[in-house]
Amino acid sequence: MRIRIRFTRNHSVKYLGHLDIMRTFQRCFNRADIRMNYSEGFNPHQKMSFALPLAVGILSRGEYLDAEVEDGQDLSAIQNRLDKVSGMGFDILAVRKVREGAAKAMAAVCFASYDILLDTSSDLHIPEYLGRDSIVLQKKTKTGTRDVDLKTIIEDIHQEESVIHLLMGCGSENSIKPELIVADLLSYNGLPADRDDYEIIRNDLYAQGLIPLIEYQTMP
Repeated sequence: MRIRIRFTRNHSVKYLGHLDIMRTFQRCFNRADIRMNYSEGFNPHQKMSFALPLAVGILSRGEYLDAEVEDGQDLSAIQNRLDKVSGMGFDILAVRKVREGAAKAMAAVCFASYDILLDTSSDLHIPEYLGRDSIVLQKKTKTGTRDVDLKTIIEDIHQEESVIHLLMGCGSENSIKPELIVADLLSYNGLPADRDDYEIIRNDLYAQGLIPLIEYQTMP
């Protein structure tokens, strides 16, 4: 059966790369004595995939991992055992069974929400920023750069004191790093856009219709 795991990424592991996190969870599954399904071939590996790998240096309250495990295992026991062996860097928030034939989390994710914690509570001119006909940034790709209009990506952005709340699309065609949006917004307001001046926390990932991935085509 396929299970979906929601977990946090805390300060002690925020500088781990994606491959390191994947290896960490492989070890956690082994230490928690969870019976996994493996790929076939010369070098079999645990069947797992992450919804949307998080960039180095970003915290998260809602990361997702799909894993294939042997049938008949209790979901609560899987969650408790994983949480005990995952250390201080990760908290296992939920484990749910994915419905038969459902899309994998990495294919289902369409939106991501973030909190950006600023060093200042200065009011940003967000309506004016969004009111322009286009907000074009250059995005680096494997073959060079291309222009991306942030107005096609930003679903909602607003400020509460020193926190910016951002909801953005994250499909394959309209994805961009949230720090590029934050830097452009701060520069527009005449504020320093140094990466050390703010903290980014990913709150959750969503499927179409803004359904949190832990609820999308899953069951308790």
